[in-house]
Amino acid sequence: MLVAISGTPGTGKTTVADALGLALGWHVMHLNGIARSKKLWLGRDRRRGCMVVDVEALQEEVRRIQKKERNLIIESHYAHEMDADVTVILRCSPAELRKRLEKKGWSKTKIDENVEAEIMEVCRQEAWELGRAITDVETAGKAPGDVAKEIASKLLHHVCAIPDARKAFSLNTGIIHTPFSRTAFSWNSVTTAGVTGFP
Repeated sequence: MLVAISGTPGTGKTTVADALGLALGWHVMHLNGIARSKKLWLGRDRRRGCMVVDVEALQEEVRRIQKKERNLIIESHYAHEMDADVTVILRCSPAELRKRLEKKGWSKTKIDENVEAEIMEVCRQEAWELGRAITDVETAGKAPGDVAKEIASKLLHHVCAIPDARKAFSLNTGIIHTPFSRTAFSWNSVTTAGVTGFP
């Protein structure tokens, strides 16, 4: 199963993806790091002062990794553009998002642009337009481990709604279980130790 975690910068994608990957024992791909290390760029956005990612080339890299890792989590503010089984859009209240981005030392212009993107639900709207299976999760006022648990619960419900997926997916081990059993998953047996709060 391929799970994409997307959302406006500052909503907690990296921290939550790491917590979810640790809890489920799944491989996590940080798409920005992959794009940077493999130089998967289309060019430079001079107005924003950043590189433009080659999403198609990055999708091929994700497919390559997924051949090795049956269950995979990908995260980035453009992860919703990737073909995934489930797209999780992390949300954050504008006031909390502003505080998080200020803490990162971002410029007022960049903060305003991202807060506006969150208010306008840009990532969610783009995912919807691409026909993705979307679930939203609010991160404000929650610990990363609690957000990861909420995502895992939503994944469990998603899998239970798709008969063929039940044979190929287990939230607790990533091992094939037939028939799928809800009792196979227990948060008592997993940990998010070492995962701290949002940046």
